[in-house]
Amino acid sequence: MSKLTAFNNHVNVAEDRVRKQNVNWTYTGVTLTVGIGGTYTTISAAISAAVSGDIIQLMDGEYLTSNESGGYLLINSTTKRLLIKGNASDRTAVKIKQNATATFGIRLRLSFEVTFQDLTITGNQSNTILQIDRYNTGGTFSKFKNCIIENNSNVESNCCAISGLSDNCYTEFDNCELSANNIFDSLTVTITAISDSQSNTYTGVILITNSTLFGRLSSYNASANISLYDTTFTQNKSDYIIDIGTDTAVPSNFLSKIDIRNCAFSYINNNYGHCVLLGRGTKNIYFVNNTIYQAVTNNPVSLGIVIKSTPDNLGDVIIDGNYIEAPRPLYIKGGQRNYVRFNTGISNWLGNGGFGFEINNPNNSDGPISSTGNVISNNILTGRIGALGFSDAAGSPSIQTTVQTCFFNRNKYFVVEGDIYINENYGVSTFKFYERTLYWNQDLNSIFI
Repeated sequence: MSKLTAFNNHVNVAEDRVRKQNVNWTYTGVTLTVGIGGTYTTISAAISAAVSGDIIQLMDGEYLTSNESGGYLLINSTTKRLLIKGNASDRTAVKIKQNATATFGIRLRLSFEVTFQDLTITGNQSNTILQIDRYNTGGTFSKFKNCIIENNSNVESNCCAISGLSDNCYTEFDNCELSANNIFDSLTVTITAISDSQSNTYTGVILITNSTLFGRLSSYNASANISLYDTTFTQNKSDYIIDIGTDTAVPSNFLSKIDIRNCAFSYINNNYGHCVLLGRGTKNIYFVNNTIYQAVTNNPVSLGIVIKSTPDNLGDVIIDGNYIEAPRPLYIKGGQRNYVRFNTGISNWLGNGGFGFEINNPNNSDGPISSTGNVISNNILTGRIGALGFSDAAGSPSIQTTVQTCFFNRNKYFVVEGDIYINENYGVSTFKFYERTLYWNQDLNSIFI
């Protein structure tokens, strides 16, 4: 089966969950102008003068954050609903620029239905461009629509940091472009929880739709509702594109709900990595109808989806309808009770290696983990030297015993070079398709093409 044939046979699945909807707050107050020809010279001055419902119109030009009070633009009010807007015809015509080594470029500490629209937020300093958090019992309700948010710093610094989320926090990016200079270990979007004296469950909402993200989105110790729809992710560094949860030890505070649909993930300039890590601590995921591509290589860290989720119930994690082309497209490593269905996984490994689907029992720092109870059905899985690769680390449970707890059914398998159906422990044992009952007696409705 060629890649073209596999692609032509791939069919997206019907979404069976309601999408989170974009908010559209309305502003009917007066318009306050800022900049050349405007009433105010700084954005802070206009915000101070505004009342709830007002529109702050930024005239074309560059607005330096060093001119704002404290050296950065601070939104710190739960009583003012404000629209801060630029040029609808050219979002690069209005730029809020971080030009001083202040802690932030823009900080939303407390906000109530504040929208930034049709403008660019930029900087090249050593600190975060956009910080969104909340203070004490207050909340932050913010939206960025048709904006460019970019960090061009030549040192490590993040583009957007979202932290300390609570039930009364909401952040949305719609039709935006977010980027960080990933020559360094900078993050485009980082989502974390912070400790304070307030009692909360850190379940704020982050929604990204119809956008473009260059770099990495990371959420390793937060608990939030993260929804990513119809967005293109591009990585220009050998690193993760998305990592949610952790790679090894289970995080102490992670209750996130993850909803990712119809997104595209790829690397440029011969970079590679774990494209999507659904890491340890994740328990509620809907990853549906996405496309992942990594270029041909023989680097073992070039993985499409790495699944380490351990939900409480079968059906809490659904990975359906995705098209993945990578040296190692689909990989369960310590993941349990996951649905993996209707996906197309194509290994483009360079040389003698590459499986359409892999399951591993790792032995990490916090103990051996069995990849038990997973359902793998109705997938198209194309490997280079084997359809399925199963392995276990020293001290971990037997991979053969573990795989017997999983359910394989109605998959289509193809191998580019040879006829090996199962490759166990990297070639220690191999099985052809008709020998599968020697390994475990299931997968009877699947076919080997």
